[in-house]
This record gives sequence, structure tokens and C-alpha cells, in this order.
Amino acid sequence: YESALQHERIVTHTSVTSIQARLEQLALGATVECVSFNPGRAHKPTDMEASKPLNQRALERGVGIRCIYQDSFRHDPGTLGYARWLTELGGEVRTMPLVPQNLVIVDRQVALLPRTPGKPEDGAAEISTPSVVEALADYFDAVWATSDPFGTRAPASPDVEVPALTRQVLTLLASGVTDESAAKRLGLWARTVRRL
Repeated sequence: YESALQHERIVTHTSVTSIQARLEQLALGATVECVSFNPGRAHKPTDMEASKPLNQRALERGVGIRCIYQDSFRHDPGTLGYARWLTELGGEVRTMPLVPQNLVIVDRQVALLPRTPGKPEDGAAEISTPSVVEALADYFDAVWATSDPFGTRAPASPDVEVPALTRQVLTLLASGVTDESAAKRLGLWARTVRRL
């Protein structure tokens, strides 16, 4: 029973340093694929620069990298440049109006996600329970299939009149969140949400 618990355990990372060290360790040991959800508008330039050598080495070893960013990242030149750099090296980037939370899955064996949804500063939970990681990976694949490839815009369906971002704003507002909360979730300015 105790050995089964060791296999099913969740490791908690409470500091940014611990999370970064674990992500680096996972990236260096990856053999098949790294996938991630990246919510919000912009990413810290230091984080992007720190991940470049790791991602480049992984891609050179044949490890696939697939990232889903929130559409609003297109308004941040640094994050936009990073996405272009990654795709030029062979990584794949897609976008969608709303990315629910941070998530990293390595080789469908380990997943890292925020301990507290919407508060990445509270640390991360590292999960290696096979059934949970597989479910998260399946969820990622389902979202990947419906997201827009970076550098393209999916043609609007003739029977859809409301753009995806506007539809997402309306859905959030209809659920009772404030303009400011909707803006934060979508990585937009509150004024943009009001305009939409």
C-alpha cells in the first residue's frame, strides 16, 4: 500500500525557484513531447529567455513541443517574438480566446499545474498519477484540436455571426463575473472587455 502511495503522490512546489528547477529537470529528461497551456497576455522576458536553450535542445533531440497560448498574447511583442522563434525551430503554437490555467505535461507522465487555480504565485502541484496525467493529456489534445494554428486565422463559419472572443466575453459576463474579472481571465484590458 505504501509503495502504491509513493507512485500516486503529488509533489508540491511552493517557490518559483523550485518550479523552475523542476521544469528544467523535466525538459532535460523529456524524450517524446512537452505540451503546455499558457494563459494571459504576456510572459516575463526572463522566463522566455531562460526556456529558450532548454526548448532548443529538446527540439534538437526530437522532442515535440506544443503550446497553446491565449489570443491576447498577440498584443505583446516579446511573447509574439518568442512564439515565432519556437515555431521556426519546429515547435508548434496554437491560440484560443481563453486558456483556463497554466499546465505543463511532459511525456504524458508528469503534469504541473497551479496549486490554486488562477493564482500561479501560490506554487505548483506536480502530479505523476498515470490516470490523472492521461486525463489531462487527453484534455490538452481536445483543446489543441479546436484551437487556431499560430500564424493563421481559422475562417469563420458562415452560420456563426459572433467572433469567438466576443462569445467568450459574453459567456463570462452572463455567468455573473465583472468586467474586470472577465478581463483578467481573458488577458485583456477592462476597457477592451467593455467595448466588446
